Amino acid sequence: MRLLILLSASLALAAQPPTDEARAAQALKQSFELSGRARIQKLDEAQRLYERIAAANPENAEAHYSLGMIAWSRVHTALDGVERQIYADKGVNFLSHAMGPVRDTNLRLNLLTLYSRVIEDGLRNLERALELRPDDYDAMIRMGMLIKERALLRDNPGDYETDDRLGDAWLAKPRQRKAQIAQAINVRLEKVRVVKRVEPVYPPAARAARIQGVAEFEVVIDTAGRVIDLTVVGGPSELIPAAKEAVWQWVFTPTLLNSEPIPIRTRIGIRFSLTQ
Repeated sequence: MRLLILLSASLALAAQPPTDEARAAQALKQSFELSGRARIQKLDEAQRLYERIAAANPENAEAHYSLGMIAWSRVHTALDGVERQIYADKGVNFLSHAMGPVRDTNLRLNLLTLYSRVIEDGLRNLERALELRPDDYDAMIRMGMLIKERALLRDNPGDYETDDRLGDAWLAKPRQRKAQIAQAINVRLEKVRVVKRVEPVYPPAARAARIQGVAEFEVVIDTAGRVIDLTVVGGPSELIPAAKEAVWQWVFTPTLLNSEPIPIRTRIGIRFSLTQ
């Protein structure tokens, strides 16, 4: 009897239409397997779905990241093709040619008209994704790649260099963070000075259910005093997301060793009490 019930439930689930999230992810995946107009159509489909998902739930980090990915894909495809064609027409090896802004002024202005909004929307979505998931290395890398694409549309070498360096800085963030996480030494929280402490919002559903307790995390604080890694140690699951969102925003005075700032690892407990 139980087998029949499970089989019926499985068949019912299989018969359900795919969610927007599943359709969007599938469309985005397919776009990278296509080219030309078919690729653009799949990107359009994925973008419509992810925009609907983000509008329904602005806290959906994956939707914001994917919109940033779509923006980069559109811009990269256009600029890569344009630059290669220009150099081919001039008999110049694309890969060995010194990079810089698109040199044809009219072409650069046309591309800017077509893609400046795409770039800025993409960067805004990646920024939001990183606000929601500060440890999202893929979003950091995509941010760097999109900024470097923007550099190609700058109107002078100086602005190009500024964006190019900024893009490189974002691309280096995952490696730098991983290195600091690996090097972090254990320090008790009492030895660390908090300069910005964000208090969590008590989840209404948890308060209504009279759930209280301590959400505990192990965090890594970088040489600038920012939280760069956070691991849940324990606590009521209903309280973890709110506490986690708050702790990511904490800022500390950098810890010094021999007068040099060092990354540290410590534990933080966030208490939720019904008497708050």
